[in-house]
Amino acid sequence: MNDRIEYPNQWWALGYSAPMASSSFLSPPGPDFVRAYHLLSWRHAVENLEKSRLKVSRFSEANDPFELLGLNCHDRTVRRLTRAFIEAQNEQRGFISFSENWNSSLLWSHYAAKHQGVCLGFDLRRDRVEKVEYADRRLRAMLREEDEPEIPPRVRDRLCRMKSRDWSYERELRMLVDLKDAAPDGDLFFWPFSEDLRLAEVILGPRCDEELTSIETLARGNEGVVVFKARLARRDFKVVLDGDTRPNVDPPTQAGAM
Repeated sequence: MNDRIEYPNQWWALGYSAPMASSSFLSPPGPDFVRAYHLLSWRHAVENLEKSRLKVSRFSEANDPFELLGLNCHDRTVRRLTRAFIEAQNEQRGFISFSENWNSSLLWSHYAAKHQGVCLGFDLRRDRVEKVEYADRRLRAMLREEDEPEIPPRVRDRLCRMKSRDWSYERELRMLVDLKDAAPDGDLFFWPFSEDLRLAEVILGPRCDEELTSIETLARGNEGVVVFKARLARRDFKVVLDGDTRPNVDPPTQAGAM
């Protein structure tokens, strides 16, 4: 079978609904992994590649003011339990956000310095990430103070991955981490690249003026990584692979590939 047909079919067979950046010329990761993307500025991309890590976001720092506020707080007891829940989560847990959709112009504008930044593609172990749930309304829960000293675990887990449908364009996958297991650096926390968080792609934004060779050098320590540049599509409002910078790659040998 022609490789240009075979590779995309392999991705589709695993349930990928949108083309991944390298799906036209490489096989997907194995079924225990999922390819997802983390967009950021050039400066932060360089720092992360140099130190092989990603920053862990605190819930209080997120750009969505409704993080952890997925419960309808009309009831006073729910408000009290929600405040306690938010304080505990912010002190104990954080998260790393990824997107299933690397070619969204809006994502590049919001998270990659208006297309001047970088998109890092990772193979994530599926049992380490959860899809964000997008909803039109906040959850109603009948919590009686005498019966519920805290929000039940099943509800807490859902609140950690719930957002307004306004954010659905992000198609977010979220890796929740305990801060005690993360690496502190000043007031920040970081999570190292690992077998559960494998760097697979590095994509320079359409407006990024940096040389590919600069980022290739930084990514060299990660086996099997491909590096290329993106451009604006000519027929629609998406970001696409710049064919002039397509990597000259052989069939993949990285662990977990089909």
